[in-house]
Amino acid sequence: LPTSAAVEVGPLINDAAVSQITAQFDDAIARGATVAARADLPSASANGFFPPTVLTGVTDEMKVMQEETFGPLLPVIKVRDAEEAIRRANASPFGLSASVWTRDRARGAAIARRLEAGTVMINDASSVVGAPHVPYGGVKHSGIGRAHGIAGLEACVRSTAIADDLFTSWRQPWWYHYGPKRLAQINDYATFAHGSSWWARLKAIPGVLKLVFGSRDDA
Repeated sequence: LPTSAAVEVGPLINDAAVSQITAQFDDAIARGATVAARADLPSASANGFFPPTVLTGVTDEMKVMQEETFGPLLPVIKVRDAEEAIRRANASPFGLSASVWTRDRARGAAIARRLEAGTVMINDASSVVGAPHVPYGGVKHSGIGRAHGIAGLEACVRSTAIADDLFTSWRQPWWYHYGPKRLAQINDYATFAHGSSWWARLKAIPGVLKLVFGSRDDA
């Protein structure tokens, strides 16, 4: 592009990125998608640019719905309601970021909490990338870990856990060896901690006391 031209959309990161997004566009058109809007960029692909494009009539089997799209190619799908939108969004194997657009901020926050993405913006898009205090990263196939914020700093820290046993003569319940009695007591503890009824939990108390205070002979 001429250096004197006003540029609002920069080039993609490399030629491979241009090829990938072009392949997604071509695949969508071949499968019946429609170009709803597209910018006019002279010699765009030759300069690393991809014209900002909006597609409608998109279906799930198209590449643009199955692959990550790091470029200005936007597929639009109509849904019946917010429930379908959440279901379709969470069906994606990727989860880097998401946006919720609504006049009802409380409803937007409720929807955002149900989306499987590393970052969810309400009435905005990707602005947290430049916010050093906000953790940023993906879920599912979009990656693990976080950059920025306390979570990002903790990723650079090695922690060490030190436990000091104050009661060295007290046999801990998780020590070996395990016999039938000890296993029954462990089951009683699981029932006491997570039982479905208070009566089952109360009946498990004797076994829990034996597990905590019993001797090695109880194993």
